[in-house]
This record gives sequence, C-alpha cells and structure tokens, in this order.
Amino acid sequence: MTPGLEFAVVVTGAFGLFIAISLLAFLHPRKGLLLADVSLLRITIFEGVMLVVLGLFLRRRGWTLARLTASSRWYDIFVAIALAVAAHYAYFAAWYAVADITPALLRIAGDTRIGGSRLMPAVIVANAVVNGLYEEVFVTAYVITALKERIGVTLALNVSVAIRLLYHLNLGVAGILMIIPMGLIFGYWYVRTHRLWPLVISHTGLVLFSLFHFAKF
Repeated sequence: MTPGLEFAVVVTGAFGLFIAISLLAFLHPRKGLLLADVSLLRITIFEGVMLVVLGLFLRRRGWTLARLTASSRWYDIFVAIALAVAAHYAYFAAWYAVADITPALLRIAGDTRIGGSRLMPAVIVANAVVNGLYEEVFVTAYVITALKERIGVTLALNVSVAIRLLYHLNLGVAGILMIIPMGLIFGYWYVRTHRLWPLVISHTGLVLFSLFHFAKF
C-alpha cells in the first residue's frame, strides 16, 4: 500500500462519514442543531471503534506513538489551558472581525442555535474524552506527520485545518469562525513541539465547556 492510499484510508475512515453529514447539513441549513444523549453516544461509540480499528491499521503500517507525539510533560495541563484560552479568544477575535467587515454574515452566524434535550453528564464526559483524543490523533498528529515530508509543513497544516473545517460545516458560519482559528493554533503548536497530549487535553476541555450547559443534574 502506498503512503497516499494509506492516507486516504485513514482520513476517509476517520472523517468521511462526518464530512458527508456535515456537507449535507451545510447545503440544507436549519435554524438549529439538536443534541441528544443518543446522538452523542452514537458518535462516541463510532469514534471509539474507529480509534481502535485505525490504530491497529496504522500500527501494522509501522506507525508508533513516538512518531505521532513526543513524551508527555508534567506541565501539559497548563499548556492545555493556555491553548484552550487562546482558541477561545481567537474565536471572539474572528467574530468581531467579521462584525466589522460583513455584519450580514454575522447575523447569519447568530441564526445558528444549538439546543435539544438535557444531556447526561456521563455522556458528555465520555464524548469529550473520546472526541478530544480521536480528532487530535487523526486530524492533527496523523495528517500533519504524514504530509509534512511530502508537501511541506505549511501545506500540511493547512490540509489539517481544511479537513477539520469540513466535518464541522454543520455548525454554520459560527462553526467556521471557531474551527479555523482553533485548527491553526493547535496545528502550529504541534508543528513547533511535536507534542500531542496538550492538544488532547485542551480539546477535551473545550468540548466539556461547550456541552455542560446542556447537562441535566
């Protein structure tokens, strides 16, 4: 199997279904995005299964954990917090920039609402942990590492951001304003440090922060 075919297998397996669903939602937009325990559980189970399946596939292809990330450090949690704060404020910066340039686009972004039934805290935590690991392993560590020697670091980073954006298009304009800065910040950190774990922790924290508003206690 060529490296190109390997890349296609991993990216399609990890994100193909999500990209297809996201594109359909983007082409046929609704006013809101509904959340429910069942839908989050389905996503969590799918990602967990694919994490194992694609992990075994990559292991047979010669990939190791050391190839994807340097060793963890005691201060990773503090780096993760800093990355989450940076991504959060970058989102607001993008929001205000759009407000100055194209107010009409900002009104469209404001039309996107996220709601639904109250979510079980255990489901939220499980989804956040699995999703944080799943996305950062594949869309950041694997994509950038697999591509950087063939197409260069800058283009590899941009491909990573583009893939991340494609499977979040269902969030509408607000999602675009959030995902592009986050992808650039996370990707740049990974390129400079080759350390994955702060990204996983940061991503997990951001998901927890966004979903616990819907938790039922």
